[in-house]
Amino acid sequence: MPDPDDVELVRKAILSRTTGDCEWSESAARRMQSDPSLSEWTPESILALLRDYVAQGGSIDRRTETRSEYPQDHWYRVVVPVKQFRHGLFVEIILVDEDPEAPAVQIVSVHEQRK
Repeated sequence: MPDPDDVELVRKAILSRTTGDCEWSESAARRMQSDPSLSEWTPESILALLRDYVAQGGSIDRRTETRSEYPQDHWYRVVVPVKQFRHGLFVEIILVDEDPEAPAVQIVSVHEQRK
């Protein structure tokens, strides 16, 4: 069961307009920009889609990290509905600062959601 406090921290960070609260990892931004299926978007436009979706009450799912190469216990999944992808745009996020006053997240992966 997701911890609602963690999910709300992620939501707060995504919706914040403070620099650093919701940023791309450099490697995720590079991968996104080299993915032909995402060529019509920029990191900024995807961030705007993510913020709009979350602001409208879009779902944020907390997942247990099972990949041994990643140090965090959890990651967060948002699937943004977009007309270009039948199942939406998958956005993987990690919580990098759990400060309740100024949480911060990082986008670490974006791609077409696969069913």
